[in-house]
Amino acid sequence: MTARVGVFVVDDQEIFRQAAASLVRSIDEFELVGEAADGEEAVSLVRDIRPDFVLMDVRLPGMTGVEATRAILRACPGTRVLLVSTHERADLPDDLMDCGASGFERKQDLTVDLLLRRLRPDAA
Repeated sequence: MTARVGVFVVDDQEIFRQAAASLVRSIDEFELVGEAADGEEAVSLVRDIRPDFVLMDVRLPGMTGVEATRAILRACPGTRVLLVSTHERADLPDDLMDCGASGFERKQDLTVDLLLRRLRPDAA
């Protein structure tokens, strides 16, 4: 049996966090390993849990998703982070991807197929 891929979800909107968690749970090869409502909590928990992947909201209160991504990747360089937002990529800062995230997707585009493509360990 293949090891399941651990996914951690970060979003300040509980309804999206629950929806994303449900989406992750619906995929047999993924395991939801944790959730956080802000960047500081995410960094603290991810350091301990060391998930394979983090779905990270770009706009969080306090520490932003970009700042949290930098901190997570410094502490856990093997973790991949997928930034998500309701906003179009063009409406976000130009340097968004300078934080080391492996990609960006709009929240409304998240589907099982997209997560499978983005979060599999062999995905580029």
